[in-house]
Amino acid sequence: MDNYKKITLLLKDKINNTVLLENKVLLTSCYKNLNTEIPEDTIVISEVIPDDEYETVLTNFAPYMEIDNLLPFLVAMGGNQVFCIGYGAENYGLIYYYDMDFGCFELEGDNLDNFLLKLA
Repeated sequence: MDNYKKITLLLKDKINNTVLLENKVLLTSCYKNLNTEIPEDTIVISEVIPDDEYETVLTNFAPYMEIDNLLPFLVAMGGNQVFCIGYGAENYGLIYYYDMDFGCFELEGDNLDNFLLKLA
């Protein structure tokens, strides 16, 4: 099984109740790079991307991302920002925040479980 398929199965397993994640908040102070590089104090999750839309969303965002092998799975602030998970050999399971205005940030080595624990 390839890494992309493994990641989609992991997301399906860990994010089984999308309603519980919508409107969750991430404090940017949880991550030094976000806290210093983007002006917002909080990032609100507005949508959980359904697993049957991963490929479409990936195709739409891929041209804008500086890092390869990232799968968007959560949408923030109306769609110009997404949380992604790595599925490449070098970034497998790592969480990233991508903002069309400020770029892409690895969330300090956090995996999905650690990231989800930081949501309020």
